[in-house]
Amino acid sequence: MTDKHKDVVGKLTPPSKKQPFQLIIDINTKLHIGIPEFSAKIKCELTGIKQDDYVITTLPLLYDSSFVDKCSNLDGIEIICRYIYKGIAYGFKSDIIGIITTPIQIMVLDYPKSAEVCNLRRYKRHYVLLICKVIFYTKTLYASILDINENGCQLAMLKSSLDESAMQMMLNTSPDNVCVIVKLPGSKESVQLTGVKKNYRIESDEICLGIKFKDLCQESEDLLRKYTSALS
Repeated sequence: MTDKHKDVVGKLTPPSKKQPFQLIIDINTKLHIGIPEFSAKIKCELTGIKQDDYVITTLPLLYDSSFVDKCSNLDGIEIICRYIYKGIAYGFKSDIIGIITTPIQIMVLDYPKSAEVCNLRRYKRHYVLLICKVIFYTKTLYASILDINENGCQLAMLKSSLDESAMQMMLNTSPDNVCVIVKLPGSKESVQLTGVKKNYRIESDEICLGIKFKDLCQESEDLLRKYTSALS
């Protein structure tokens, strides 16, 4: 290629565009917001978002009226927001651009320009789709494993497959003992993964459970480690 051709190619090649920042978060995520201006900390939930424009959160019912008055009169009050999403802690700085108290209580924040990230998980999460049996007390239920690592897994169960008593067990906040029976790819026999229920999340047609493995027998531990290592 001649120098002349190189010059033409350089002029025709469009400059690379920087990808716009996108906040990784879901509606109803719990937010911890610090407001240095008033030495205040509040807890709220994300209710709406428009990329590159604004973020809408709930406004706690127990707020100080003077706080609302000051936010209404001052422009761009800085806040520091922190939240956890899928085992990863995020933090970003923003400004309060509006507060509404009637007919609903909401707070409008400026869309952040960036966010800090901190992975809280000791083990990397592997996304899979494995059919399994789950034993709660004397009940045996069917579920799908959505992700797994050496420390635990996430299960999904269809609401339609659960009777009322099973549904109540899913929504119970106590750390119930559970046993997940699954045939891991590459294994001849099913493995029993014992643990406790740590949390749950309700979706439109399913319930997702977070399971932390506990008191695994040596054989189960070895098979699980071998499987997750092969996924890395």
